[in-house]
Amino acid sequence: MTGAFALVQKIARWLAANQDRKPLLLSVDVYRPAAREQLKVIAKATGQQIFEDPTTDDPLTLVRGAVKHAQQTGFDTLLIDTAGLKRRAKVQENILFYSHLRTLRSLQRADIAVYFVDAAEGLTRHDLKMLSDATSSKKAVILVINKWDLVSKDHRTLHEWEIEIKERLGSLGFI
Repeated sequence: MTGAFALVQKIARWLAANQDRKPLLLSVDVYRPAAREQLKVIAKATGQQIFEDPTTDDPLTLVRGAVKHAQQTGFDTLLIDTAGLKRRAKVQENILFYSHLRTLRSLQRADIAVYFVDAAEGLTRHDLKMLSDATSSKKAVILVINKWDLVSKDHRTLHEWEIEIKERLGSLGFI
């Protein structure tokens, strides 16, 4: 298990064990079928419930179906694994453009945003813009450094990263 999958699974288990919540998992990463399959395997292995609708690959339809299913079956928390945001310069195809807009709208409806930063790239201007949008929308934000295993490390690396991130965050340093 790596990255977002492990985090989603851990959050679901923690909510169930410590907060008396009943979480439902959903993957709307329709561009990477293997990612959806991996979340399904993880959910099964850890005893978590996952919502699936084999009749559609539309993220919005999947979310609506999951919300309806959660309401009808007593789930009180929906954890959604998305395909993430592409940088605007990389959004060329219509489907990616509309996916980008849907992700931004999802952020507006979310209570908590879990934002992943690629350790190999560091905190980019795009990341800072997305984090600013999330905090401007009064969303709680959890910042996760993903792909940490790709970073060359010594005994100072973590401390140096903390300093660098705080400097880059500037006025968003409360995240």
